[in-house]
Parts: sequence; C-alpha cells; structure tokens
Amino acid sequence: QHKGGVKEEKSLCSHGMLDSSATNLGCEIPPCSLDSLLILLGFAMTYGIFQEYYLNHWSFHGNRNTIGVIGTTSNGVMYLSMPLLFAAFSRRWARFRRTVAFCGVVLACTGFLVSSISTNVWHLVVTQGILVALGCALIYTPTTLSLSEYFSVNNRAVAYGVVLSCKNITGSICPFLIQSLLDHFGFRTTMRIWTAIVAGASLFAVL
Repeated sequence: QHKGGVKEEKSLCSHGMLDSSATNLGCEIPPCSLDSLLILLGFAMTYGIFQEYYLNHWSFHGNRNTIGVIGTTSNGVMYLSMPLLFAAFSRRWARFRRTVAFCGVVLACTGFLVSSISTNVWHLVVTQGILVALGCALIYTPTTLSLSEYFSVNNRAVAYGVVLSCKNITGSICPFLIQSLLDHFGFRTTMRIWTAIVAGASLFAVL
C-alpha cells in the first residue's frame, strides 16, 4: 500500500499534476545548482570588468556607447523572464524541467562561444545580452524550483540558503577570476574558456 502510494505520487509529480513540495520526492533534476549558479550568474554580476576591457581594448565595429547596453539587457532579460518561467514550470510543465535546463545550457554556451568571434557591438548585445541571459534564466528556474522537492522539510531552508547565497560568493570570486583571464588570455580566448567552464558546471548540475 505504502509503496504503491509513493509510486503514484512520483507518477503524478512527473506529469506536473502534484505539488511535490508536499511530498519531498522531487520531479526532475537534483539541485546540484551551487556550481551552475556560481558560474552562470558570474558573468552578469561582473560585466563591468568586461565593459572596461572592451573600452580599453576596442576592436569592434559600431558605437562604443552601445557597450553599456549589454549588461542592462542581460539583467533585464533574466529577471523579467523568471516570473513567467517560474509560473510555467512550478506545476503544469514540471516534467519538462530537465529538458528546459539542458536547453538553457545550450543557449548560454552558444552565446558565450559565438561572442568570442564577434566583430560588431550588436553581436555582443545579441549573444551576451540576450542568448546568455535567457540561457541562465532557463537553468536557474528549474534548479531553484527543484530545491523544495528534492530536500526534506528539515533541510530545505539550509538548501535555499546555500544556493541563494551564491550571488555573494560570485561577487567575491568571479571578478578576480575574470580579470585574471582577461589579462592573461584576452577577450576571445577568455570567452572560450568561460564556455568550457559553464558547460562543465551546468551539465553536472542538470544531468
């Protein structure tokens, strides 16, 4: 009886028909999201370092003043899309969380990689400002939603605290890492290295 009930709850959870925060079973992906959030939010929160590098080592066609739009566009896309994504994947389409997160990894990595061969400012706006930001939002949403379903009630608060504190960790570590990469390898190689780091960390979290 009990085993059958658990099996039924898991089935309902996998089809987005049951709020698994009440069952603590988890639907899709384990929240190994500390590493992915640390890497993915790192770019948006340290974009000022990239902006300074772009202006001091200008090699793009287009208006230099447009560079400032990239950071605001990135944050805008992420934070404006998250309410819609949270609403969509909290229950009704919960079974698609892993797929959505994987699509986010592909978008983010594509954006970072293509930006390394950008020759015009608008290329950076599209890749770093839109593609990367949307990819980050697609990864952040399902991993965060899974926290309440993967951990027991006693550990849930700790899990949220650890993951949400990633912004503070990112703000302390990533500026030094980004600056060091830019100083040693330049912008284009740095973006390829960052792509590899994001791919490795995000795939570990999603898969």
